[in-house]
Amino acid sequence: MPVEDIPQNLRLLCSYARSVSEVCRRSGINRQQFNRYLTGESRPSLKTVRRLCDFFGLDDHELFLGQGEFRQLIKVRPVRPGANRDPTREFLDALQPRVDGHIRDAYKYLGFYFSYFRSSRHPEFIYRNLVQIREDDGALVSKQVNRLSGDNVGLPRWLRFTGIVYGAGDRIVVTEREPRAGNSIWHTVLFTTDYDRPSHLVGLLLGVTPEVAHQIICYRTIWEYLGPSVQLKECLRRCGRLPATEPGISSYVLHCTSNDAGDASGILQPRF
Repeated sequence: MPVEDIPQNLRLLCSYARSVSEVCRRSGINRQQFNRYLTGESRPSLKTVRRLCDFFGLDDHELFLGQGEFRQLIKVRPVRPGANRDPTREFLDALQPRVDGHIRDAYKYLGFYFSYFRSSRHPEFIYRNLVQIREDDGALVSKQVNRLSGDNVGLPRWLRFTGIVYGAGDRIVVTEREPRAGNSIWHTVLFTTDYDRPSHLVGLLLGVTPEVAHQIICYRTIWEYLGPSVQLKECLRRCGRLPATEPGISSYVLHCTSNDAGDASGILQPRF
C-alpha cells in the first residue's frame, strides 16, 4: 500500500470541508494528531482510517490509493464530508477518549476490584462483585461478574457485564450492560484518588435491575482495589450476597454502603 500518499489524499479531502477543525470535531479525531497525519509525521491506525473513511464516504482501501488515482476517484465521486456520519459512534468516541484522555493518571486504575453495595430493602445483606478495568485498543473497558443468590428466580447463577470507562469532571464513570439478555444496565460514578494506587473508590450506582420488574435503583457503592492481577477462582468464590456481618468486610465498607440520607437534605451522596 502506498501509505506515503495518505497525507496528500487527506489534504485533498479536507479541501471539501469548511476547515480542518471541522473535520476533527465532527469525526472525533484529535486536532494535533490529525495535523501529524497531514504532514506525514505519523500514520493513522486502521481504526482511525475506518473513522475517516466513514466520515468522507470512502471505502477503507481507497485512502491508500496513489495521488493520481485518488484524484480521479474524487472527480467521479465527489466528497460529501459527514454524509455517512454515525451520530451514535461519534457520541461514543467523544465519550470514551484514549486512556490518556479525560481521566487523570488513568493507568493507575487498571486492575481488579471488589465492588460493594447494599439494598435499601435488605441492609442486613451486602453484595460483593468482581470488576476488572483494563485497556483495550487505547481505551478503558470494564468487565464485571455478579454471583446471584438462589432466590433470584429466572436468572442464571452468574451475570456478566461489559462496559466502557470514561471521565467526567475528574470523576470515573463506568457504564455497563448485561449483553446476553440486554435488560440490565448500570452507571457507576466514582471519586478519583490523588494517591499512586487506589485503595478504595467511593461513589454512586444507578441502574436497571435484571429481574422481571426491571426496577430503577440508586445505591451508594465502594470499590476495593485488589491489584493488577488476582486469583480469579478465589475472588469469584468470595462474591455474592453476604451477611453484612461477614468476616473480612470492614466497618468502612459498611459505612460507605449504607443508604440512609445522612443529612437533612435527603440527597443520596457518596459517603467517605
